[in-house]
Amino acid sequence: MGYYVGTWTCVAGPVGKPQANATATYVMNGGVLNENVSVPVQTGMKASYSLSFAISYDGKGRYIQTSLDNYGGWGVSFAPPWTGNTEQWTDLSTNDGKLGHGQTVRTDNDHFAFTSYGTPTGTTPTFQGTCQRQST
Repeated sequence: MGYYVGTWTCVAGPVGKPQANATATYVMNGGVLNENVSVPVQTGMKASYSLSFAISYDGKGRYIQTSLDNYGGWGVSFAPPWTGNTEQWTDLSTNDGKLGHGQTVRTDNDHFAFTSYGTPTGTTPTFQGTCQRQST
């Protein structure tokens, strides 16, 4: 999880729509990786968006992630131990009951990409983004 510690600039959005610029900041607190994503108001947005994650290893062979945003959205997902540079996340529970899955690929020390899918077994991406490290 230490790979992520620092500040990243990202572009992301629903597939087929313009992507938004965001800043993601990761801080390790003990065994918990805290991520805060900030999306300032941009074209097509009525308000800023913020999202927080807490990620930890459960000691039973998987990573657990919780999320909460400023619009009341929340979720809980898990990932098996990461294989190489790829993480496979599966939703356990969400505020709207719509479960999906996602993949994060760390392309090198300073870049990663992520893709979300709208169902647990879906193969059509619904949300995509890329991030570049700005500082550690």
